[in-house]
Amino acid sequence: MKRTLWFIFFLLNSLFYLYADSENDSLLKVLDKVISERLIYTQKKEATIKELKKKKVGLNSLEDIYNLNKEIIHQYETFVCDSAEQYIHENIDIAKTIGNKEYLLEEQLRLAFVYSLSGLFIQANDIFKSIKCADLPDHLKALYCWNRIRYYENLIKYTDDVRFSNEYISEKEAYRDTVMSILFDQSDEYRKEKAVKLQDKGSTKEALLILTEIYDKQEPASHGYAMMAMGLARAYRLIGNYALEEKFLMLAAMTDTKLAVKENEALLTLAVNLYHKGDIDRAYNYIKVALDDAIFYNSRFKNTVIARIHPIIENTYLIRLEKQKQNLRFYIFLTSLFVVALAITLYFT
Repeated sequence: MKRTLWFIFFLLNSLFYLYADSENDSLLKVLDKVISERLIYTQKKEATIKELKKKKVGLNSLEDIYNLNKEIIHQYETFVCDSAEQYIHENIDIAKTIGNKEYLLEEQLRLAFVYSLSGLFIQANDIFKSIKCADLPDHLKALYCWNRIRYYENLIKYTDDVRFSNEYISEKEAYRDTVMSILFDQSDEYRKEKAVKLQDKGSTKEALLILTEIYDKQEPASHGYAMMAMGLARAYRLIGNYALEEKFLMLAAMTDTKLAVKENEALLTLAVNLYHKGDIDRAYNYIKVALDDAIFYNSRFKNTVIARIHPIIENTYLIRLEKQKQNLRFYIFLTSLFVVALAITLYFT
């Protein structure tokens, strides 16, 4: 009986992985197509921003300009960091002019966030240190904590040094505890943070239940959908389910590519995973696109992270390409010999 149950389990498990591999192969082809069309998505994003900028011409109220700038900043935050910074600075000036302290704090925190994305960690930290988190209203306190968490996440990747990472992790988790103390414990924002805590404790399956519920609520083709897909990918990796990790990485990468998100972490992670799987051609293509996006976004942070990986993948790709060329030359040589031998044989026959 036990042998029968084990056989059924093994069979079902094998069927699952066969289906997952087949689904992932199909998704890879879709992703390849989406990536090949990324210029279209970039142009669409630029057109959206252009239309928003046109609206500013007819505005006289500083309050209206401030709110429209926020829409433009939202578009630029994951597209071109320098442009996002420009409009944030404009909003900081507006906030000072109209004497709105809450607006000023919000824009300063937004600037620190963009600095964290672009790799200006010293400048971001200076802003954080200039603001007393404890004195902020709850909604800005939560924003402060979330931006600090992202700051430390990026700093850990940027430094890539265990001598500092433990301290950064400790700081990051302290801010996570703070934001959880502010949030309503049934809100999705709270549950996302709880899922991270559960993963850190090793309760990844429980975390997956939470993340899946939140993921199912997301609007497809939204950045929130891509972020939750990325969260699921990380969780599945922790439990060793690499097929589902790959699936959700592809969904995240596809969504962000269509949204012209140049800060596309999923594509970079996917490139590394495919490299380790031996899919060198795709890994090389994806890492090139990730690097192009980082340059477009002007992220010093992401450029540094990619620079550690890109040469390894590129070198393997070039070696493989040279080997293919050698094989081709060898086959051409053999074919030529065969043709000569055949011609000689026919001549003397």
